[in-house]
Amino acid sequence: MLAGVRNAARGDKQYLYQPRRDGVWYVRVSVPRPHVASMGKKEIIQTLRTTDLAQAQSLRWTAVTRIKGDFDAVAKSFSSEPRSYVEDALEAHRAFKEARTVEEREGLKEAISTIAEKINEDTGGTYDGPSTPAAKAYYNIATGQETPLLANVERWLSGSTYRDGSKSDAKAALSDFESWLENKQVPATIQSINRRLVFDFCDTHFKARNIHYKTANKKLSFIRQYWTWLIRTGHLSEDLRNPWSETSLPKLK
Repeated sequence: MLAGVRNAARGDKQYLYQPRRDGVWYVRVSVPRPHVASMGKKEIIQTLRTTDLAQAQSLRWTAVTRIKGDFDAVAKSFSSEPRSYVEDALEAHRAFKEARTVEEREGLKEAISTIAEKINEDTGGTYDGPSTPAAKAYYNIATGQETPLLANVERWLSGSTYRDGSKSDAKAALSDFESWLENKQVPATIQSINRRLVFDFCDTHFKARNIHYKTANKKLSFIRQYWTWLIRTGHLSEDLRNPWSETSLPKLK
């Protein structure tokens, strides 16, 4: 009788998978059909880090529950709308920050990687992993490595002395810069911006389009002040020079 129970237990391999010769057990969970397109995979596989079947059987249910929760949370954030990766990534990042254990964070990171690969494919990437600007930005924002360009604009303006009209102008200036970055295939995050990129923006967005120097300088002033605030409040390192300093355009003769 006991032998029969043991044999039945040894035969219970639901969700378990042992693909390699080293004998390590994995869990394999099918992605629900509605999420397959957004996840870019039909199944999620994660190691249980054990070669013992009995231990794998014990560990699998926690792993399966975590996996299902992870890809549901991240897949829910994914949208097929163009240029929505920033909002999607922020929602995924919120789930990532709320993870309570290392295992939960690793599971979410894998799900985030899966969606980044799907975005990479949809935006013309040529190999696995985030290689296009949209895919890189999604992955880096979702995992907390980078911050969207416009993420802190409202907070900056709420503490400023700008009048309502100036606040609208500031938002417009930063939105113009965001659009320029997307056209240049550069991730629209504050960590992506450097001195060379700033001067390229000045040359191609203002000078080449013959925008009046006063209009250009007003827009540049808003962006420069935003960057000053980002550095002062710790969103960017104090060791970094403001890339927007000394960017005012001269009056044309």
